[in-house]
Amino acid sequence: GPWKDKPGVDGVIQAVAGLMSVTGSADAPPCKIQVPVVDIVTGYLAAVSVLAALTQRDKTGTGQHLDISMFGSAVALQQSALAAYLADQIIPERIGSAAPYAAPNEALRCADGWIMVAAYQPARWKALCEIVGVPELLTDPRFMELAGRIKHRTELVLALESQMRLQTKEAWILALEAADIICGPINNYAEVVRTPPYVEANLSEQMEHSSAGFITMPRFSLKAIGRSEERRVGKD
Repeated sequence: GPWKDKPGVDGVIQAVAGLMSVTGSADAPPCKIQVPVVDIVTGYLAAVSVLAALTQRDKTGTGQHLDISMFGSAVALQQSALAAYLADQIIPERIGSAAPYAAPNEALRCADGWIMVAAYQPARWKALCEIVGVPELLTDPRFMELAGRIKHRTELVLALESQMRLQTKEAWILALEAADIICGPINNYAEVVRTPPYVEANLSEQMEHSSAGFITMPRFSLKAIGRSEERRVGKD
């Protein structure tokens, strides 16, 4: 492509490809995703492309030249946001943890921190208002429909948080999950490595390094299921 000779790193690609324009809050400086997501997804897409090319070679005997672009990978990460822009030509704003197409679908403050809550479907929205103790929001003209909740997101969040600040994250998560409301704590890495799915999947492992000795590293999250596990899963 025309930029084939330009040097690039993850952060600069995030900027040029638009990721930084939709990351962070409107009142904060430009922000990038703090993990090198473009580096990582470019590697994944390269691996998928290689596998697809090998499959075609096995079927046709013909190889391919693969051109994997960091810029193209960064654009591919933004399919929903970019599709919305291409449809309506409205440049999306930076709205922090919120989803531009739904509300409430964002981080909400509790007494001891934040939880992420997705309760924009009608039944979950109704249940959320009842559990949080703000049933009056259900008849408020600003919040009765999804479009209104998106338009008046700031007022909506303030109304919900006025009650959610009175109880802990754990208390709210237990209450919301019991009502089938999708939610979860905003974990730091120390909390992530103690979560049941992380522990059950054994997503880190120790390995011996020639100079550093034994170190703990993340494991690749995809792994084949052995025959014994297949039989056990089939029984269950």
